[in-house]
Amino acid sequence: MRRSTLLLLSCAWAVVLHAQPELSITVMLRNPAPYALEQWRSDPTIVQVTISNLTRSSKRFVLDLSLQNQNTRQEVQTNEMHPCMPVFELAPGQTRTLNGPELICEPSLVYDATIRTQLITTGAIPEGEYRFCVRALDADNRSRELTSSGALCASTQVQWYDPPAIVRPVARDGGLRCDQAIVLNWQPPIPVPAPGSVVYRVRVVGMFEGQLPRQALEAATRSETVVDAEVSTTSYTIGANDPVILDLLRRAAPRCIGFAWQVQALQATTRRPFPTRGGTQGKSTIETFTVECPGSTASEGASCSGAMSLRCYYPLDGDTIPWIPPHLIVQWSPYCDDVIGFTFELNVTGPGVTGTNRRTLNWPHGPIEGQSLRGFPRASERAQLHIVNWQTEAGTTPTFNNNFRLGETYRWSVNGTLVRRESGRDVSYPVSTPVATVNLGLRMPRNPSPADGATIASGGGLTLQWEIPEPRQLGYVPEDLLTLSHGVSGMQFGVAAQFVRVVLARDSTFRTPVASWSRSFPATGNYVTNDAAARELFGTKNWSGLNLENGTYYWRVEYAGANDSSSVYRRGPVWRFTIGSSVGREECIALRPATPEHRSTITTATVQFAVFAEPQIRLDALQSCQVRIWSMSSPSEDPGTVRSRAPVLDVTITDRSLLRATAKRYGNEPCPALHQRKRSRKPNLYPDERDHLPLGMRAPVRGQPNPQRWHLVRHLHETLRGHLHLPPR
Repeated sequence: MRRSTLLLLSCAWAVVLHAQPELSITVMLRNPAPYALEQWRSDPTIVQVTISNLTRSSKRFVLDLSLQNQNTRQEVQTNEMHPCMPVFELAPGQTRTLNGPELICEPSLVYDATIRTQLITTGAIPEGEYRFCVRALDADNRSRELTSSGALCASTQVQWYDPPAIVRPVARDGGLRCDQAIVLNWQPPIPVPAPGSVVYRVRVVGMFEGQLPRQALEAATRSETVVDAEVSTTSYTIGANDPVILDLLRRAAPRCIGFAWQVQALQATTRRPFPTRGGTQGKSTIETFTVECPGSTASEGASCSGAMSLRCYYPLDGDTIPWIPPHLIVQWSPYCDDVIGFTFELNVTGPGVTGTNRRTLNWPHGPIEGQSLRGFPRASERAQLHIVNWQTEAGTTPTFNNNFRLGETYRWSVNGTLVRRESGRDVSYPVSTPVATVNLGLRMPRNPSPADGATIASGGGLTLQWEIPEPRQLGYVPEDLLTLSHGVSGMQFGVAAQFVRVVLARDSTFRTPVASWSRSFPATGNYVTNDAAARELFGTKNWSGLNLENGTYYWRVEYAGANDSSSVYRRGPVWRFTIGSSVGREECIALRPATPEHRSTITTATVQFAVFAEPQIRLDALQSCQVRIWSMSSPSEDPGTVRSRAPVLDVTITDRSLLRATAKRYGNEPCPALHQRKRSRKPNLYPDERDHLPLGMRAPVRGQPNPQRWHLVRHLHETLRGHLHLPPR
């Protein structure tokens, strides 16, 4: 009875304290809040905290602040023990309103590592929903929180922007005249930034034969740069007869085939990139245009001497693109009106595809006339480009186009002959491309949030976030190469439809997922090659609204074709995060490779496969051990692709008595998986060394035969020999 009474009194005392708070606090926060950290430092209207002393005595206190991203749970908070923390004092009944610059002492701020990196590089707070909270602590005993009433927290939103968009000129607009002003126009970031908050860096550079637009922008020298200027408006005018444009157009080699340009939005106060979505760093897409000079001595047929060459133009070598089948494009050079023919042979190899396509193209009146390109913009550039898997000699689509598969890598090359009329005779020039590779599908996901290995305080309202990287070159330029020059409708072939799934589990093997998320891109139908809408495949994606208990979780992103979502062609890396500090029993074991090391080369007479268990485990509690080995087609092959095939070795040990005997003899050691001799020819049945065997088993010491254990070693050896062609013992 006495114990119950004490408990009742204790509860009543707590109620009295709650009914008579020491301070009244109201937090007001602008919504939406600015992304720029500089504004939080200087603008007193973003955050305001009103505090009233409700007691009859003076109160000295510090304000402990926290700003948490409700999507990712990343947080910025103050270290209340830092000596720079401002101390406030209120007389009895006094009320005071404090603003951001008064509240924040920057040296006391503690950042999540991801937020710190982003603030350093961009000066911008990550996009998302935020909650800003205040605690009042006794200035002389900062472990004691003063009881407070009122609105101690406020919510807001930080928005990033879609990048600026170029309006004109673009490739399809046709040629501009050098004796007339050229007006560049673009749209601002969306939503439209506040007046005076953004400036634009405009770059226009010459683009030379054999260059892609991005390469031109990255490699341009000062003499090849037409414009590199900052403006506060969304237009820029290049004057008539611009000297740089005229100089570039007069050059015979390398020949200027047009101009590439791009706009980048910058923060007006810091000149840092404007915070735009998709990792664009404030940059628009790259567009191109051509310029013609009436009466110019430079002509499209000027480069009619010297050797000729051929290169793989699209896709970029080693790039990963989503189109099935891909357009394979070559470019010959230099351009000359006297080139009258091109014979080529395409060779493509890869999983499911071993294809050849031969064609002969004749242009008796030159490439432009022969391809009906007279009058079109960038006619000479178009005439040099050929989609070598578009048509066969019979005018049909090559049959191997139907066999390309997502998740695979293909090698392709073209050999051929260009014929140029020189001084009344036809001269043949053998040309060939290097072997190029193209990967089909989506690139491996990256930049997980929460960061891999992170620990977060709460799993309520959690958002998982990741990035699907964009190809180095998603489509080709000019976009209407096929449709314009050949008068056909549509792209003829090449579509993309992707299924993206995220799996969340409590174990790294994902045998028992706890939740999953999926989405098709596009929601219905397909993207067509060069479709600008396909860019929604890439950039930052997120899975929000998760409510998870404390513990460790594993997650990964998977890709499949939208028409067969069960056939995963690529799996991303396994990422891990922990909520709270408690770890469940099923989560306490982690296995990591011991030998061979990743990407190592075996040069010894033995091959040992081993793993370590962290923390150490009781081997007598093990139920089984499975050893699987896959063959890779190349060191660069994607692990997800490798694991999608059947392993060359798959051995499972389930003999409990064997496992228990091993554990008793050898105790708690790292957990070797398999040690297999490759070249031992000793007649003795037992190895000389204490070889690593499955699940920590050792080979018996000489003089202590164990036929049952050797039978296992022999069985594994025979299995390996059958798959890897090892010599017999």
